[in-house]
Amino acid sequence: AWHKGQPYDLLILDQMMPGMSGDMLTERLRAEPRFAGLRIIAYTAHAMNGERDQIMAAQPMLLMTRRRIMIQP
Repeated sequence: AWHKGQPYDLLILDQMMPGMSGDMLTERLRAEPRFAGLRIIAYTAHAMNGERDQIMAAQPMLLMTRRRIMIQP
């Protein structure tokens, strides 16, 4: 859709991707002005306390884990 001029409204992003973590990709997307309004939901099944903090620092709008949902203030 993006290459056809129809931007995405929402990205659901798994944190465990080969080659790059979801929080690294989120940080790169946030650095691009064209993705400034993109809503990102991060998902992981294995977030420990330190990992949750690292993911939220990348500024997804929402983090879903197996047991909890965290919303960015």
